[in-house]
Amino acid sequence: MISQISPQTSYSKPKDMTKIALIDGDSFLYRAGFSVEKTKYLVESFSDGLGTELKAPEYSYAPDSKEASARAEALKGVIWTRKEVGSVNDAVAVLDSMIKKALKAIDCETYFLYLSPSTGNFRDSIGTIRKYKGNRDGLSRPVYYTDLREHLGTVHQAIVARGEEADDQISWVARKWREQHRDYTIVGIDKDLKQIPGKHYDWVEDKHVEVNEEEARIYYWAQVLAGDSGDNVVGCWKMGLRKAENFLLSCDDFSDEAMWPKIVRKFKESQKLEGCPYKDLEAAEVALETIRLIRLRRTMNERLWEPPQGKKEEDYPPL
Repeated sequence: MISQISPQTSYSKPKDMTKIALIDGDSFLYRAGFSVEKTKYLVESFSDGLGTELKAPEYSYAPDSKEASARAEALKGVIWTRKEVGSVNDAVAVLDSMIKKALKAIDCETYFLYLSPSTGNFRDSIGTIRKYKGNRDGLSRPVYYTDLREHLGTVHQAIVARGEEADDQISWVARKWREQHRDYTIVGIDKDLKQIPGKHYDWVEDKHVEVNEEEARIYYWAQVLAGDSGDNVVGCWKMGLRKAENFLLSCDDFSDEAMWPKIVRKFKESQKLEGCPYKDLEAAEVALETIRLIRLRRTMNERLWEPPQGKKEEDYPPL
């Protein structure tokens, strides 16, 4: 089993540590696991594609599902699939190689790698409009999921978050270290991580960016407005990330006190649009649920976010 290192003992500073990587291990695990799982597509054809039926079916392999579908349609065929899985050693080798390559890209040797728990996430009890991550129900994990988690625990001393996601723990650790002026880089591909100020490295796109405090806060509010389709969070109905960012260009104060009534008003406006799934609910309640689902924790064991006291929608001029 993976060791669950307590936060009280996990973050003691090693000797001569100057640069630290905070790694979101979930994406590494899934990418490595699925890298050794290949689906083969065989198309059984019954036509020559020119309207003439074949006396006997012909068979051909397609490189991917898109090409297989195109051939099947053109040749009046059917698609057969077969899943081929490499060895667990191959998956482990890919995993280690990915982590090593990412650390080399940021010129860092010291790192802490975080994993989300298999069960037990405080957001699970918050989502009422839509089940949090309900769109992932039934989606398969890599065949070697358990083996790779154990490897990350024993070899990379993975820290398993408790009652929260890896992103949450990275968030509050990074903020704590930022206050201590430590040099850290967040390594991951999840867009939620942009809520965290500091240096970031997208190891898939090989992109280095630095997010300042204001940029992190703006992105956080943009996510609240846009929602997160990947996590099944609806957000403001019919408002994508681009529209959210355009709206935020008109704002000059991104504090909770300034943004809360504006966010509520945008949710109220969205209730008038056709198909809104929360049109009969209180806009403030919908906005509050969305914030609690989107917001990464900023301190250890942080309580659920509450609206600023004394700030009501009617206290502000129209948008």
